[in-house]
Amino acid sequence: VELAWPLLDDPARTVRLEAARVLAPVMQQGIGGKLRDKLAKGLEEYVASETENADRPEAHMNLGLVAAAAGEPRVAERAYRESLRLQPRFVPAYANLADLFRGEGRDPEAESVLREGLEVEPDNADLHHALGLTEVRLQRLDEALSDLQRAAELAPDNTGYAYVYAVALDSAGKTAEALPVLEAAQARAGSDRELLVALVHYNAKLGQNARAEEWLDRLARVAPSDPGIEELRKSIGTGGASEKP
Repeated sequence: VELAWPLLDDPARTVRLEAARVLAPVMQQGIGGKLRDKLAKGLEEYVASETENADRPEAHMNLGLVAAAAGEPRVAERAYRESLRLQPRFVPAYANLADLFRGEGRDPEAESVLREGLEVEPDNADLHHALGLTEVRLQRLDEALSDLQRAAELAPDNTGYAYVYAVALDSAGKTAEALPVLEAAQARAGSDRELLVALVHYNAKLGQNARAEEWLDRLARVAPSDPGIEELRKSIGTGGASEKP
């Protein structure tokens, strides 16, 4: 999620604050001396800038993102929760808090946060997608399929959501159902390598080698220098493509 920046009149200050944000992860790498002092000062200025906008949920989300990048998960969690306290319908804060929990292996808590978000924004594709991935990690594939499908339906132009849903269908032994999902996404995308490879792989897996060849020819036209094309072509005759999507 991109930062929501407050309006800053000083371009030089804006650059300094952006640099501090981008370099925040370096704080976790044990740097010392003048470089760490300068970075710490920049981060302090960043925090002060966002604190000026403490009544805005975006400001607290920004602080949470920087705290997470700097290796301060508890500070980040407090910032995200304050953002939601100020604006319970601020979806990015739900997504970022859930992602923070995911990174710490706290998937049940991530699920809880995502469900809270969906209570206020039931048709949010990003939250459904994140919840589906969480359910996959929790080994609840049937529930995951429902949320991943919903995400793909709510955001039909997001081919990544369609691709993940198709992969989940294949994992559930529903490869035939994955094909129309991929084909519809490919029709919208025009020429997406990831989708094309999946279409080759899944058609070959189902023994539909002629159809797999058609998709492979299309891949060759849009990406003639792709090093995986020949390997895919060789594998079609074996009943399944070796390069997994």
